[in-house]
Amino acid sequence: MTNDRYRLMADAVRLLFRSHGHVLSVRRAGGSDPAPGQLAGAGDHLEEGESLNQTARVESGIDVDPHRQEFCGLVHDVPLGEDRITPAFVAQSWSGEPHHAEPDRHDGLFRAAVGKASQDCRPYTVAICRLLAERRTYLALHWPVPTRGGAS
Repeated sequence: MTNDRYRLMADAVRLLFRSHGHVLSVRRAGGSDPAPGQLAGAGDHLEEGESLNQTARVESGIDVDPHRQEFCGLVHDVPLGEDRITPAFVAQSWSGEPHHAEPDRHDGLFRAAVGKASQDCRPYTVAICRLLAERRTYLALHWPVPTRGGAS
């Protein structure tokens, strides 16, 4: 029996709210891939044997009680042909102080405005903030727009 099912990459992002509508972000290091030098939400790829909570914890170095966060939406993206799905969570309180947990991959922790993302935010991060600001639960990015009425 062959396992020829379609597979896609999974990420998890946790938006850690700070005062005045800002979320904690990381700036990707200049040589990192993807999005070198851009701000991104705290999160990472889901690895085998890892929960969504563990994935979102990696970059900020803090733990959030699963009962103290909310699911805010799902983004399905196809950047550069790489199919990926990202659940996004919001936390307004946590224990401990966020710190720069991956200095080899990021230049530090920063703040990003949810309603008006800066020009140096990763497009994917802008989309997740837009999802939250518009109170939507799903957003598809970079997918071809289907035509109505079929082929002519």
